[in-house]
Amino acid sequence: MKRTRHIRHHLADSKIGVLFILVGVAFAMLWFVPPTTFLIQLAGVLLIAICVLLILTYFFSLRTTAILSLFFVLFLTLNTLVGFDLINTLLLFSFIMAVSRLIPR
Repeated sequence: MKRTRHIRHHLADSKIGVLFILVGVAFAMLWFVPPTTFLIQLAGVLLIAICVLLILTYFFSLRTTAILSLFFVLFLTLNTLVGFDLINTLLLFSFIMAVSRLIPR
């Protein structure tokens, strides 16, 4: 019992450390690497999405975290491919909300 509690505490501490490292890498990538190619932009989107996923796990349940992370990844990917478009963003948000209602609890 005590060993399981120790492992969970260690994983929570390591998640915070990984989050700080990822945020540092994201800031360094934004500061030093120009987003000239699609692969660099996609790597930045995925890095920021992982950071958001780790942050959301502290505040929301697993279902809400997955839905918000999916919305964030799709939103940034569409903005990378097409550019910001309000109508597409609202359609994406409504689609994600409809899917979230269909997922059983």
